[in-house]
Amino acid sequence: MINNNIQIAIIHDGEDGYSVQNNVIYWDPSSGLVVDNSSGTPVGVQSSAIGLIHEGGHATDPNIATDVNVSDAQYGNLAERYAVGVEDSVAAQLVVRI
Repeated sequence: MINNNIQIAIIHDGEDGYSVQNNVIYWDPSSGLVVDNSSGTPVGVQSSAIGLIHEGGHATDPNIATDVNVSDAQYGNLAERYAVGVEDSVAAQLVVRI
């Protein structure tokens, strides 16, 4: 993100996002999420820091301009698939194993 001159704007509305036009990540440091399984049962919490990583995935997607327009059955579009892949890669390194 540093090499791409990505700016991070702190917001307080829970609406994290990335603006391709402005090259800015809008991030709410209080925007953690409850994670549900496929039946809607809560199974964990995603920290706001992982939300920032997700938006960083969008910001560093080399094909973001086309990926947002290519449908993906699981993620909606390829841009979301890419960002979730980045997010999952970082989150996997943070898992505490007992």
